[in-house]
Amino acid sequence: MKRIIAISTVILFCLSLYGQNKGAGCSSPAKTGNARPGFEQIESMKVAFFTKELDLSPEEASAFWPVYNQFSKELKEKTHATRSALRAMEDASKNGGRSDVEYKKMVDTYLDAKIKENELIKLYSSEFYKVLSPEKVNRMFLAEENFRFKMIEMWRSYKHQEHHSTSK
Repeated sequence: MKRIIAISTVILFCLSLYGQNKGAGCSSPAKTGNARPGFEQIESMKVAFFTKELDLSPEEASAFWPVYNQFSKELKEKTHATRSALRAMEDASKNGGRSDVEYKKMVDTYLDAKIKENELIKLYSSEFYKVLSPEKVNRMFLAEENFRFKMIEMWRSYKHQEHHSTSK
């Protein structure tokens, strides 16, 4: 019964996105011919994907989503710091002219940012165990990766479609 409710929720969610944006929310842009989905649509797709993958009961969902949303917000901040450090390293590599001390400092900054990301993930894993079973926490981390791969594939599909539509 819970599976039927979860699948129904996903279908209704996709249908509502379809009505709002002509289907861009539930399939890749290459399949629909539409522009790539925006941030809100991606977040909506993620909620639907997680709901299906985790098979959350209403009680679990009401406890899980506030914790997950806070985790996601904090992780984005940490990821931003990591990417900024990585961009500084890339710029230094392209432009050269840095001392060994400067390069070492950039690498240390990048590694410190990565460590902070992982510490946050570890911290929140204990919070997830408070609201989900260990099996569902396991499925949540798998869903994170699977959703990321799905978004990469969607992006590639979009870029492929964009390339072919401009080369005509």
